[in-house]
Amino acid sequence: SGDVSGRLLTIDRATGESEVLVDDLFYANGVAATEDAVFVVETLGLRLQRYDRSTGVVSVFADDLPGFPDGVKVSADGKSLLVALVAPLSPLLALTRFPMLRWLLAHIMFDR
Repeated sequence: SGDVSGRLLTIDRATGESEVLVDDLFYANGVAATEDAVFVVETLGLRLQRYDRSTGVVSVFADDLPGFPDGVKVSADGKSLLVALVAPLSPLLALTRFPMLRWLLAHIMFDR
């Protein structure tokens, strides 16, 4: 079903100690923080996860994105998130719900 070993960590700048905030991410590839939440992109999961700073709850913020997300940023006015997509989805990729197969097909189709 694919490798979901990605993690989002917080590292104390004074002590260097780390703490896992979110685990089981499928190719974590971008983080944006607001006062109340931290958002992390899962490139091969085609989604954006939200970590609530006050409760520690992780939830899917955006799912089934129309391409492979590669980075996220809070907009200048702080009202929205900007998500970059590096490649559109092929109809072939949309047929599968298995992330590892999606990854394999993406590399076969887009690696040149």
